[in-house]
Amino acid sequence: MDYTLCKESFHKAYGFFPLYFPDKPFVAFTCRSWLLDPNLQQLLPSSSNIIKFQCEFYRYPVLADAHQTFERVFGSDPFVLTSAPRDTILQRAIVDHIMAVGHVHSGAGFILNGNS
Repeated sequence: MDYTLCKESFHKAYGFFPLYFPDKPFVAFTCRSWLLDPNLQQLLPSSSNIIKFQCEFYRYPVLADAHQTFERVFGSDPFVLTSAPRDTILQRAIVDHIMAVGHVHSGAGFILNGNS
């Protein structure tokens, strides 16, 4: 996930919604995703694109399990931790975290429309 391209998409959306949906006020972006898991703040460096993405949002907790994380990061769910791929920094960090703490989950957040 390229952070610069992500920010560019947000900025393009500010013009998209009023143009194509003028009768529906655009108030905020919302997101519920494994990418907003607060655990990732401790697992990844602040230079990580995932952490930069998280910092764009006002985050709040949600009831969620690890299914989406396993599916997106490892390609399947469930899997055996001891045989999970450890090819990337993210994969290694998540496996180590789950083995030590026991869980990862999704998070949620919103970005208010500063143009309205």
